[in-house]
Amino acid sequence: MTLILNRLRDGRSASPKELAEYVASRAGILDDRMGTVSLRTIQRDIRTIGELLQIDIECNSSREYQQRWHLIGYDSDSILKTFGPDRMHSVSVAADEKFVRDDAVDVPSLFRESFGIWNNPSDPVEEIVLKYNALDGAFVKTLPLHSSQEILSDTSDGITVRLRLRITNKNC
Repeated sequence: MTLILNRLRDGRSASPKELAEYVASRAGILDDRMGTVSLRTIQRDIRTIGELLQIDIECNSSREYQQRWHLIGYDSDSILKTFGPDRMHSVSVAADEKFVRDDAVDVPSLFRESFGIWNNPSDPVEEIVLKYNALDGAFVKTLPLHSSQEILSDTSDGITVRLRLRITNKNC
């Protein structure tokens, strides 16, 4: 499996499936041999893969969330995704290509039922009901968690709010 690293070092590519199998095999060795391959070694290999992996992104838009900017665009699988520039290294822009925004993509509506930058349109929109004591409720009333927030009850004991969101890794 070290051939994967050698291929990447030589400028050749490896599919996401091959990379996942490589990492899984390293983790499997760790499980099977009770520590023959250290977690530090696996982390080093993953870091090496990350440094050598090149992804071409066709940028469509950008979005700011919690004072961080994110690129919204397509990579090789032609699925619209969100990318964090703070996780990119050696970024280059194709000088011979002119940026053309795809106006068919309505970015605000993509994230209307999402929290933050996570968005998977195949995830269902769910109703979430949260209850807060009076002190925390005062903050939630003045600084809503999401644009879909609706106050269901507001008493001296606290408040109950409803949100309509897709449940994602960001919510957990």
